[in-house]
Amino acid sequence: MKIVHEKGVAHYLARLIRRIGSTAFSEADRSVVRQHLLDAIGAAFIGFRSETLADLAKLCAKVKKGSAWPGSGPDRVNSIDAGMIWAFAINASVFEDGSREGACHPAAVVIPALIALSGGKSWELIDNAAIAGYDVMVRLSRGGNPEFTRRGFHPTAICAPFGAAATASVLLGHDLSMTQNALCLAALGSSGLMSSFKCGPTQPLQVAWAVRSGMVAAMMAGAGHPGYSQVFEEGFYPAYLGHDPDPPVDHPLEHEYAIKGSYLKPYPGCRHMHPSIDAFGQILKENRVDPAQIEKIDVGTYKIAVETEIHTLKNRGDAYFNIPYALAVRAILGHNGWDAFDEKHYGKVDHPLGEPENPLPASAIREKFRNLSGSFLSEKGMDGIENILDVSRSAEPAESLFGVVSENIINQEPEARIQEPE
Repeated sequence: MKIVHEKGVAHYLARLIRRIGSTAFSEADRSVVRQHLLDAIGAAFIGFRSETLADLAKLCAKVKKGSAWPGSGPDRVNSIDAGMIWAFAINASVFEDGSREGACHPAAVVIPALIALSGGKSWELIDNAAIAGYDVMVRLSRGGNPEFTRRGFHPTAICAPFGAAATASVLLGHDLSMTQNALCLAALGSSGLMSSFKCGPTQPLQVAWAVRSGMVAAMMAGAGHPGYSQVFEEGFYPAYLGHDPDPPVDHPLEHEYAIKGSYLKPYPGCRHMHPSIDAFGQILKENRVDPAQIEKIDVGTYKIAVETEIHTLKNRGDAYFNIPYALAVRAILGHNGWDAFDEKHYGKVDHPLGEPENPLPASAIREKFRNLSGSFLSEKGMDGIENILDVSRSAEPAESLFGVVSENIINQEPEARIQEPE
């Protein structure tokens, strides 16, 4: 028997989802959805380059008829795993859209569920599912912004199961009871920590797993399994926030729908860096600035931006959260595109030139020899020494080497000697 508990967060959101799912949206509204969809797919083609994603995909069972993902080749996986992989790819790009109001990234959650479950569905239903998914995720995240982050929780990851469950519920044609249960069951897969950003290559796993959990929750609800109707009031918000959401989930959004209030990034990196980048870019546009003459740059920003800053650059993921690097690369390269955050630009060297893993070329060794000995040895002497030490050409005994050295010294007293410490 279907039971609908007509009170609380889950019931409100389920009704909202059902209403959005049956709304006839204008062409302008649908165009907004398509823009975010296009943007997210583009971002995925950056994120799929991650070795972590490749290893995650290897763990997924392959099927003959299923879903593909960027870089999958002929491989296909079931829809649940496809949603997980797409979520990782989009979130790993750090180039996906976001919501200022909810401090989260809905595209990394909603778009993967759309792609995974859109087979045979009309564009009208797909658009409606996207709008519903954005609304649910942003409303839930907004109620804990910025406290979720300050308490150490990643808003995108902890709210991702609900956004995915809402999207899936529309695409799967759930009724009110099933939709409410999908949201309540999705709470069982909610998890995400800000500390995971200290290891950027694997951080998107928490978003990917959360999206998978949300899709599974919707499918389990569709199979008739219930969730606790008061899980938000008695579980989610007490655990992650410590009090009721503020504002409450039924409070009007800044825009009519959350997707219409979500931003698109002109360049990758944490959104907290972008105001500084834009302001500095305007300064560079209006003034001729030589990067070599810049002594310091004073940046005024807000507390969360400072708290999420990663100060030590070890990889691209760290650079996405480092304002000094973002401004320095803007000054030198003139842009903050995807390539600007590549490790080659910030001097990351695991093995300096000359180490066994990065050997000095033979030509460089010869050049070094001639630069160091050219003031003391004749050209004939330098040629002779090189020939003796060339294993492919010389068969002369070792003692001849030292004879050549002593016989070809042309300068016993260099003009300048290195001063030895007293």
